[in-house]
Amino acid sequence: MSVVSQRTLLENQTVPAGGSVTTDPIQFVGNPPVGYMSIYLSNSGDGEVKVEALGSNDLTNYLMPDGSSAIVTGFGKTSGPDNDGKGLYNVDMGMVVGGVKFKVTETGGINDANLTLVLVAQ
Repeated sequence: MSVVSQRTLLENQTVPAGGSVTTDPIQFVGNPPVGYMSIYLSNSGDGEVKVEALGSNDLTNYLMPDGSSAIVTGFGKTSGPDNDGKGLYNVDMGMVVGGVKFKVTETGGINDANLTLVLVAQ
């Protein structure tokens, strides 16, 4: 049986217009997930964001895995299935990694985003 773990990585975090925020690293070495990860996003700000997963095998250098793309782009306060700024997204690293960080970038350049990001891994 696999253990499911949940961690809030950002909570009501301001992502400044045109800027970015990177979460603290989550290390999988010694306790690797089976390979399933998802993120819950909530954006109550006026900015729109893209979210990228950065992987690392040395737990020092975090990079976007070769061939991967952003988890979500253009995520704003009216995004998500109910148009309420809330959504659930699959995280596919495309490879095994020893650790992960998430980079959130406000892409509109005019308004701040206000983001909550919760990771679940199995």
